[in-house]
Amino acid sequence: MYASPAVANVWGVGPTVYIGSYDGHMYAYNANNGALRWSHGGGGKIDGSATVLGNVVYYSSLGSNTTTGLDLRGGRQVFSFHDGEFTPVITDGKVVFLIGYATIYQMLPRH
Repeated sequence: MYASPAVANVWGVGPTVYIGSYDGHMYAYNANNGALRWSHGGGGKIDGSATVLGNVVYYSSLGSNTTTGLDLRGGRQVFSFHDGEFTPVITDGKVVFLIGYATIYQMLPRH
């Protein structure tokens, strides 16, 4: 593991730790007992910290330089973007910014 984890108390599931690995997988662990909840193949080494925003955990893959979002409960992919590096997304509470390899993207919600 190279990246730092993200933690969320998921409604109906409980406290969960999300962490990406150099083995190319994103993992979700039960924060109370360490049991694996799910894993998702990430398409390459995951080098940056996971970010939980809403009901999605985001990560970036070093191998493909992409950003992916997974459903917190089951690890189903719900978001993909063609660029990404290290810390995948940040927010000021109103706007989401996606951190790419050489660009910061402002992500605006659909109305």
